[in-house]
Amino acid sequence: GHFDSILPPVDPMFLKSQGQLGRAIADRMRAWGITPVFPACPCTVSAQMNGILKGANLVPQPSWNGYRSVCKIDCSSQGYARLQTAYKKQMTAIYGEAERYWDLSDELQGHVLPAEGRTVLHGNAAQAVNITNAEACRADEPESNPLLYTLYMEGLTRTQPEDLDARLKKYAACRYGTQQNEGYAALRLLCDSAYAQDSPAPGSVFCMRPAMQLEPTGPGDAVQVNYSCSMLFKSAEQLLALKSDTTGWHYDLCDILRQALSIKARKSYALAMESFTQKDVRGFERGANDFLTLLEDCDRLLRCEEAFRLSYHLLRASKCAKIDAEKNNFELALLLQHSLYGAGGVRKKQGYLLHGMAWREWGDLLGSLHSRRWRGFFKHLAAHFGERKFSLETKEKSLGRSAYMGNKFYEQMSEMEMEWLRNYTPAQEEPETLREVAEELCRKYSNDEN
Repeated sequence: GHFDSILPPVDPMFLKSQGQLGRAIADRMRAWGITPVFPACPCTVSAQMNGILKGANLVPQPSWNGYRSVCKIDCSSQGYARLQTAYKKQMTAIYGEAERYWDLSDELQGHVLPAEGRTVLHGNAAQAVNITNAEACRADEPESNPLLYTLYMEGLTRTQPEDLDARLKKYAACRYGTQQNEGYAALRLLCDSAYAQDSPAPGSVFCMRPAMQLEPTGPGDAVQVNYSCSMLFKSAEQLLALKSDTTGWHYDLCDILRQALSIKARKSYALAMESFTQKDVRGFERGANDFLTLLEDCDRLLRCEEAFRLSYHLLRASKCAKIDAEKNNFELALLLQHSLYGAGGVRKKQGYLLHGMAWREWGDLLGSLHSRRWRGFFKHLAAHFGERKFSLETKEKSLGRSAYMGNKFYEQMSEMEMEWLRNYTPAQEEPETLREVAEELCRKYSNDEN
């Protein structure tokens, strides 16, 4: 799959520890009367299984975005039956007896939150509270969209629809540790903007690989945002009025204000691009400078909260490993996910087809990588300002995005990313106080109509 040949685990103790963790989770579920559901034997295998799996009919599948071709097994063949028997025997030895196996090829009959690797507030809260007796709820990244995640998960056991306002008041009191109305008001504003959406989630303009027109930040991302940032700023101001210091309050304040800054930056980007096309120097400088200032202010905000700092997630990645060599690999894999991670590389003229696997707005990730990308982009445009028929459009496009190394400019950007991977070290300065930074940014931007 996606992780084929890209820093796979080398320490058998790591895989063993993952099995032990899975067994502990399964045993706890059984103790609570919950039936664990395990993944069924896959019908997709490596092409290297050809000739090894006797009696199985392997059908080669088309390559996906530069990754190695895989094979599908004819599930009616004797070889697959033997593989399935051996698979279930091994699963039982690791995790204990299982009553149910879920075929990974089956579609989930449930809601899917925004895909993993995105930092975006998006969804439909009113729809969520109306779901009853749901068959499934898939959330690739439960740390994102905590309110929406809670509402959809409750749909698994909810027997009748809930009143959204009543549920928001209970949620706010629990999450913020106070009955003050400002907590509910903040969530109500969130549900009237970011959580009132049925369209695909938009990608982050900060994390978009710089281009002269908006492109999907990652595969499946929407280009446009269907609401303004003003309601998010008002939501953040309501949270600031709360007398709360809970973990949930810190996370939500940072998350909502981050989203507001990210959406606001789209207007600055549009101004810079339109002014460049119209040869308006002042408009271009204003748009570019405002965009970079918003990016740096967002980075500063995110550094205030541990869950939004790159250094925190690097530490979590390294702690998963059992040996030092694996720690380095796990840390590098996390950095690769936000830059070069993908198949193809130098073997293909256009470079990585699926470059990057995550597009997160994290503190120090914005400041160390994405800020350098955008500064280089605006500097390049300034150097070519006023030229006739100037364009950075690439001949090739993959998944709606400019080719990774489709021209000289993107080749230089890829060299910068390689340098970042080789030399990145976490920022050492002490983070500022979230409340103080959030109050400052709300004063600075909430009444600014630009």
